[in-house]
Amino acid sequence: MIYSGIYYNNEDLDYGVKNNAKINVDDVSKLDYLKKLNINEICFRVNPGIGNGKFNQIVTGGKEAKFGIVEDEILDAYKRAKELGFNKFGIHMMTGSCILESDYFEKITKLLMDIAGNISKKLNIKFEFIDIGGGFGIPYEEHEKELDLDKTAFNVVKIFKEKLKEYDLGEPYLVIEPGRYIIGDSCILLTKVASIKKKPKNFIGVDAGMNNLIRPMLYDAYHEILLANNLKLLKKNKVDIVGQICESTDIFAKDRLMPEVNENDILAVLNCGAYGFSMSSNYGGKMKPAEVLVSDNDSKLIRKREEFKDLESG
Repeated sequence: MIYSGIYYNNEDLDYGVKNNAKINVDDVSKLDYLKKLNINEICFRVNPGIGNGKFNQIVTGGKEAKFGIVEDEILDAYKRAKELGFNKFGIHMMTGSCILESDYFEKITKLLMDIAGNISKKLNIKFEFIDIGGGFGIPYEEHEKELDLDKTAFNVVKIFKEKLKEYDLGEPYLVIEPGRYIIGDSCILLTKVASIKKKPKNFIGVDAGMNNLIRPMLYDAYHEILLANNLKLLKKNKVDIVGQICESTDIFAKDRLMPEVNENDILAVLNCGAYGFSMSSNYGGKMKPAEVLVSDNDSKLIRKREEFKDLESG
């Protein structure tokens, strides 16, 4: 387990060390404290100066990003760690989010391996693992194509092996973090149409909102929405699909082409497995919905629907 975060406080680090996680930090400010915790392995998150992704708000690389140690200072970070007595090392980066172009992962792998090779050569250290991060995307919009995972894997491993040999880096583990790719399309948010208003636009008001799925409101993310109780109807009406939260941003879709929708219909919002329930809240006094696990022909309630008494109890 790689305990990977940014701007840690001491309690965060205590917890990670106590649970035998590999500690990944994005600054040298906590090195002295970590050494007092009696560990000898450290990983640094490097910001290689580039980033990519569908939305600027979630690109985690680039010269002014709040993440990681810039390449010009990463050598000094490892030097300082070595001086303090750390003798096992990892290196990590995370440069983007929801990327569907396989060539990008080849590019960033080469970049990180060159950085790791330079560190290893100048400081005479070996890496236990090299983590290229995540960013493996899924198609949210109909026109998008799936990430070619076979091509991505082949090219990343090819570059990884070539650079290991070029810099005599030994046999570190190659680590990736493909969270969205694994769970992004595994979840559907079902929401009931509560009411419909025709003016000044066609508003479809549903009983879910930004408290359940904040991605469309936070960075204008697209989620396909289906009329779940009648998938055969043709899409012919432009509507805004909105929630019940008293925020102008509480809109799932603007000018979305939909079939004829009526009160009590069920809409299915697709691809909610990543950054869905994990970012949900009780904002506006709203309760979180139930979660149902579906496998083959079986279903099982795995989280009960919240009731108002749950909010009262704190």
